[in-house]
Amino acid sequence: RGTVLDDGPDGSRVDCGGTVAVTGRLHRSTGDTVVLMLPAEDILLARGEIHGTSARNILAGRVVSLDEADDAIDVIVATPVELRARVTRAAVSELALAPGSRVWLLVKANAFRVAG
Repeated sequence: RGTVLDDGPDGSRVDCGGTVAVTGRLHRSTGDTVVLMLPAEDILLARGEIHGTSARNILAGRVVSLDEADDAIDVIVATPVELRARVTRAAVSELALAPGSRVWLLVKANAFRVAG
């Protein structure tokens, strides 16, 4: 749940309680409340800060927990809003992810969807 900060032809910015998300255009008014959905599979994780990407959202955070999820691992990251990224076990191992690890999340603006 968040508050639309602005909405224009290049997309929207939504304050989700301390984490500002850049989304595709929502066609909403400034101040409107929206509920955003973000599939865990649409989030990329990096152990270092990333530059030169088309991702409109590069969010710094810390790993809160690693949860088993079918054939993958859900990495819960505080950005300060908690986001869930679903990655392979190999990614967890190669990135040496553990609670407390500093990570960056990369999310395309168009990965966000409005619920309802």
